Amino acid sequence: MRSRSVWLLRAAIWLLAATLIAAGILFGLLNRNAEVAGEWGPVPNTLLVLVIFSFVTLGGLVSYRRPGNAVGWIIAVMGILLALSGFAQSYGVYALYAAPDSLPGGEVMAWLSAWTIIPCLFAAPALLFLLFPDGHLISRRWLVVFWLVIAATCVTMLSTALDPVLSDAPFEGVVNPFGVDTSHTPFALISP
Repeated sequence: MRSRSVWLLRAAIWLLAATLIAAGILFGLLNRNAEVAGEWGPVPNTLLVLVIFSFVTLGGLVSYRRPGNAVGWIIAVMGILLALSGFAQSYGVYALYAAPDSLPGGEVMAWLSAWTIIPCLFAAPALLFLLFPDGHLISRRWLVVFWLVIAATCVTMLSTALDPVLSDAPFEGVVNPFGVDTSHTPFALISP
């Protein structure tokens, strides 16, 4: 990539993250009076927002200085996914609990927040470990581990995205609008 296109992409990622974080903060303030399990409160949420914003900024800086290094892009995408998940969770809490039926799409945002955080928890740390410091695997033998991490993350995301009822706080018991009943299929044997 050329340095100008890398700069534009990095700026777009940073602006998207800033917008998602600002909207998440707004909904977090609107959710203050909602008694919802799994909500941390203003101080931990503020610290989390600062960490997310630092991920996006660090990823942008690394990807700008070393556009061919996958580490910077992984960090930036991790920040974007965390910002998206936080926004979706705040929106979902507001639409489902703080002011029910005031905004459309509360269930969709709850669904989005349930599976968008999974790559940040599973794939990103493992890939950063595998690709650090130069963005390449140490040897071709690590390709198996690399693809196992990708496959396990995709299966976990798919399983969570298609679960008929959301099972994580604060949306425990919310019906998934895109859920599929897998109780009478072979998938039920490997799904919790």
